[in-house]
Parts: sequence; C-alpha cells; structure tokens
Amino acid sequence: RAIRGYAGEASVRAVAERVTEAYAMPQVHILRARRGDVVLIRRPRDYSLGIVALNGTDVVTVTPQGLQRIALSNAVCGWQV
Repeated sequence: RAIRGYAGEASVRAVAERVTEAYAMPQVHILRARRGDVVLIRRPRDYSLGIVALNGTDVVTVTPQGLQRIALSNAVCGWQV
C-alpha cells in the first residue's frame, strides 16, 4: 500500500520514475547510458533496477542468486546519475 500510495501503483518502474523525477535525474536513451547510471530491466513479472558497470556495456543487478551481470541491451531505459 505504501508503494502504491507513493507511486500510484505497486511497480518498480513506477517507483523509479517517481524517484528520478523527484531528484531531477534526467532520463537517457539506453544507448547513451554510461557507467554508474541507473537502468530499468524488464523481468518476467515486473521490472528491476541495475547500475551500468564500469565497462559501460554490462548492467549489474541483484537477483535471488546474488549480483548478476547482464548486457546493457536488455535494459528498457536509464537515468543519468
């Protein structure tokens, strides 16, 4: 309920959009995301967040198995940090 009250819906994407808007973090096209930027990754049921890795081509995200690197091309959108 708290997340829905804050973001309007219980979704990682909605929360990310609300927080990035509140802190004036400009959205960037995924191909322009750079290391350290926050990106949104589409998952089977919802979304998750990750950070562009130091190499600039991978995203580091948290999974039930721990930290995982995936290709930046799997991201939907990003925000400049």
